[in-house]
Amino acid sequence: MSTSVLHALIAVSNWGEASGLEKNMTQNVHVASVFRMMGGCSYLLDANFDSKEQFKDWIDNVKSFKLPSGVPGVLNLRTLKIIDVYKQKGDFDLKDYKEIRDSLHFFIYVDVEGSSDEIVAAIKGNDDVHSMLHIQGEHSFVMEVIVENYDRYKEIISVVKSLKSVTHVETQEVISVIKFRNQIVDASGSLAYPSEDIRQLFTL
Repeated sequence: MSTSVLHALIAVSNWGEASGLEKNMTQNVHVASVFRMMGGCSYLLDANFDSKEQFKDWIDNVKSFKLPSGVPGVLNLRTLKIIDVYKQKGDFDLKDYKEIRDSLHFFIYVDVEGSSDEIVAAIKGNDDVHSMLHIQGEHSFVMEVIVENYDRYKEIISVVKSLKSVTHVETQEVISVIKFRNQIVDASGSLAYPSEDIRQLFTL
């Protein structure tokens, strides 16, 4: 794959019946992962493209999604380009997500002013922070956090907010993981890889 690949997180907000939109996202070759969210957006996608033109065409396609009534189904779409990866989830698949469904699962957006060294050092050895990405867009970083209880979540938030370089923290909770690293759950409940998914760039 080209090293110039455009890699982004995409926050999608929709309204109305969403099965058609979910099917579009899970079967799309550019979308590696799909998280159903509660909070500032309906879905968070991990996607990659070979060019800006390809990315634009994909965005136009998603924005054109309509409900059966003919009303536009996508209210808002935000793109967060991935600049750097400070922490990446390793040997983890959709089956692991299903097994920890009783855990609390969050994406935490963090705004930082100045150097990123402080926040990187603060989360480096924290096993509850599964991934940390430096992003371009509305926020500086996004962290994926999976914890057993709210007390542990509050501890992480407290540490992050105590850092002098941090100016804002925003949290969204994951309702479900629909697709992860091109894996989906088929009708029988087994993990499957759509035959058309051939791209292999994963971050989350």
